Amino acid sequence: MTDRYDEPWKDALDTYLRDFFLFFFPDIHNDIDWSRPAVGLEQELRPLTPDSEAEPKSDYRSVDKLVRVRAKNGKPVDVLVHIEVQAQPKKDFAERMYVYNYRAFDRFKKKTKEVVSLAQAVQ
Repeated sequence: MTDRYDEPWKDALDTYLRDFFLFFFPDIHNDIDWSRPAVGLEQELRPLTPDSEAEPKSDYRSVDKLVRVRAKNGKPVDVLVHIEVQAQPKKDFAERMYVYNYRAFDRFKKKTKEVVSLAQAVQ
């Protein structure tokens, strides 16, 4: 059974996404058109990150949060924002961020031009 320590974070981000950006990433917060709703995309990304039989507890099975927001720069381009909440240090964290970023880009490239991956150290 896999530990689900990140579930409260995911739930909090569903409810407080705008406040999360304002607190951790104020510059990005100011670039988002908050008059349009953010759309959660984790379920659409999961088919690209299947469970690994070789590594049943692999961290590559799911992304913590993947949302589509609209930039307020006037361009009709969606920006996918990948948010990874990592409570404990992992040596492959940067690699996992890269993999998720590429998979999101590859999956949604016809609908969006940009994928932004965000990480914030919290101690």
